[in-house]
Amino acid sequence: MKKIVFLMVCVMLMVCVWRPSEATAARSGDFVSTYGRAKIMLRQKLYFDAVRDFTRAINTTRGRTHFGAHYFLAQAYFWLPDIQQANRYLTIAKGLARNNNQKAALVRLTKKIEALYGKLKLEPEVDPEEVGRLKIVLKPASPFSHKHKVRYSKILFKRLATIGLLLGGRSIYLPKGEYKITIKQPQCLVYGLLRGSNLAKAMTVSSQTTTLRVRAKRSCQCVGGQRIYKKNDKLFCACPEGLGWNKNEQRCEKAFNPIPWVIAGAGVLVVTGVVVTLVATAPDGTAYVTVGPTNTKSTVW
Repeated sequence: MKKIVFLMVCVMLMVCVWRPSEATAARSGDFVSTYGRAKIMLRQKLYFDAVRDFTRAINTTRGRTHFGAHYFLAQAYFWLPDIQQANRYLTIAKGLARNNNQKAALVRLTKKIEALYGKLKLEPEVDPEEVGRLKIVLKPASPFSHKHKVRYSKILFKRLATIGLLLGGRSIYLPKGEYKITIKQPQCLVYGLLRGSNLAKAMTVSSQTTTLRVRAKRSCQCVGGQRIYKKNDKLFCACPEGLGWNKNEQRCEKAFNPIPWVIAGAGVLVVTGVVVTLVATAPDGTAYVTVGPTNTKSTVW
């Protein structure tokens, strides 16, 4: 009986010891195959696939402290291009570098980034939560000639104008050069970008970090004859009552009144005194847009 108990204990110990080692080997195999596949994707310039597989590799036990996985992930992000993420993983790789070859590789990639890009830092003097995502419009003073700058700016500029960025975070990387910079409506009716005590309409991005402050100060006006209105504590621009927004001319004009059968034919719902949605075209081809009750001001962004 004692022999049987002893054998059972030995078997249990072997299982406990073998299973972790088996799992470790499996995880090691996952890293090797994923890391190897990611390097192939990088050489083939399939950067989205490379980022995906390098990200999987660094999330394995071996990958968390692996210099190459982090360095090549930074390189994949650079060519994607996403300079923010490239610098993030480049910083992690610097802490994992152990020999001169690794350190030299870091210096080369860092110099490549610094030659093309600089930093913009926005310092909030308002409550970031109240502002939310600040949407800004960037226009280079002259077109970029470098292909990497062209690709990156198209992606980043669209993101900044449509999604915006949260204040109080890290600096953002921009292609070096001269810019016109504005806050998008309707946020510009409340906030402004300042350098010193003056509103900043232009800036230069260079090797030194460019810093602008965000303050509660109006930095734009309504255009085309629109006026500023307030609803639910939010400001917006709209045409005065009785006028519609001419999309072609970008101004307020007396709206063209379409005949009822045209509205019905277009599938537009009309209730007494209220136009739910109306898109009408005048005989000369001018398009007018009116949204909301006829007895209230309409938001026309």
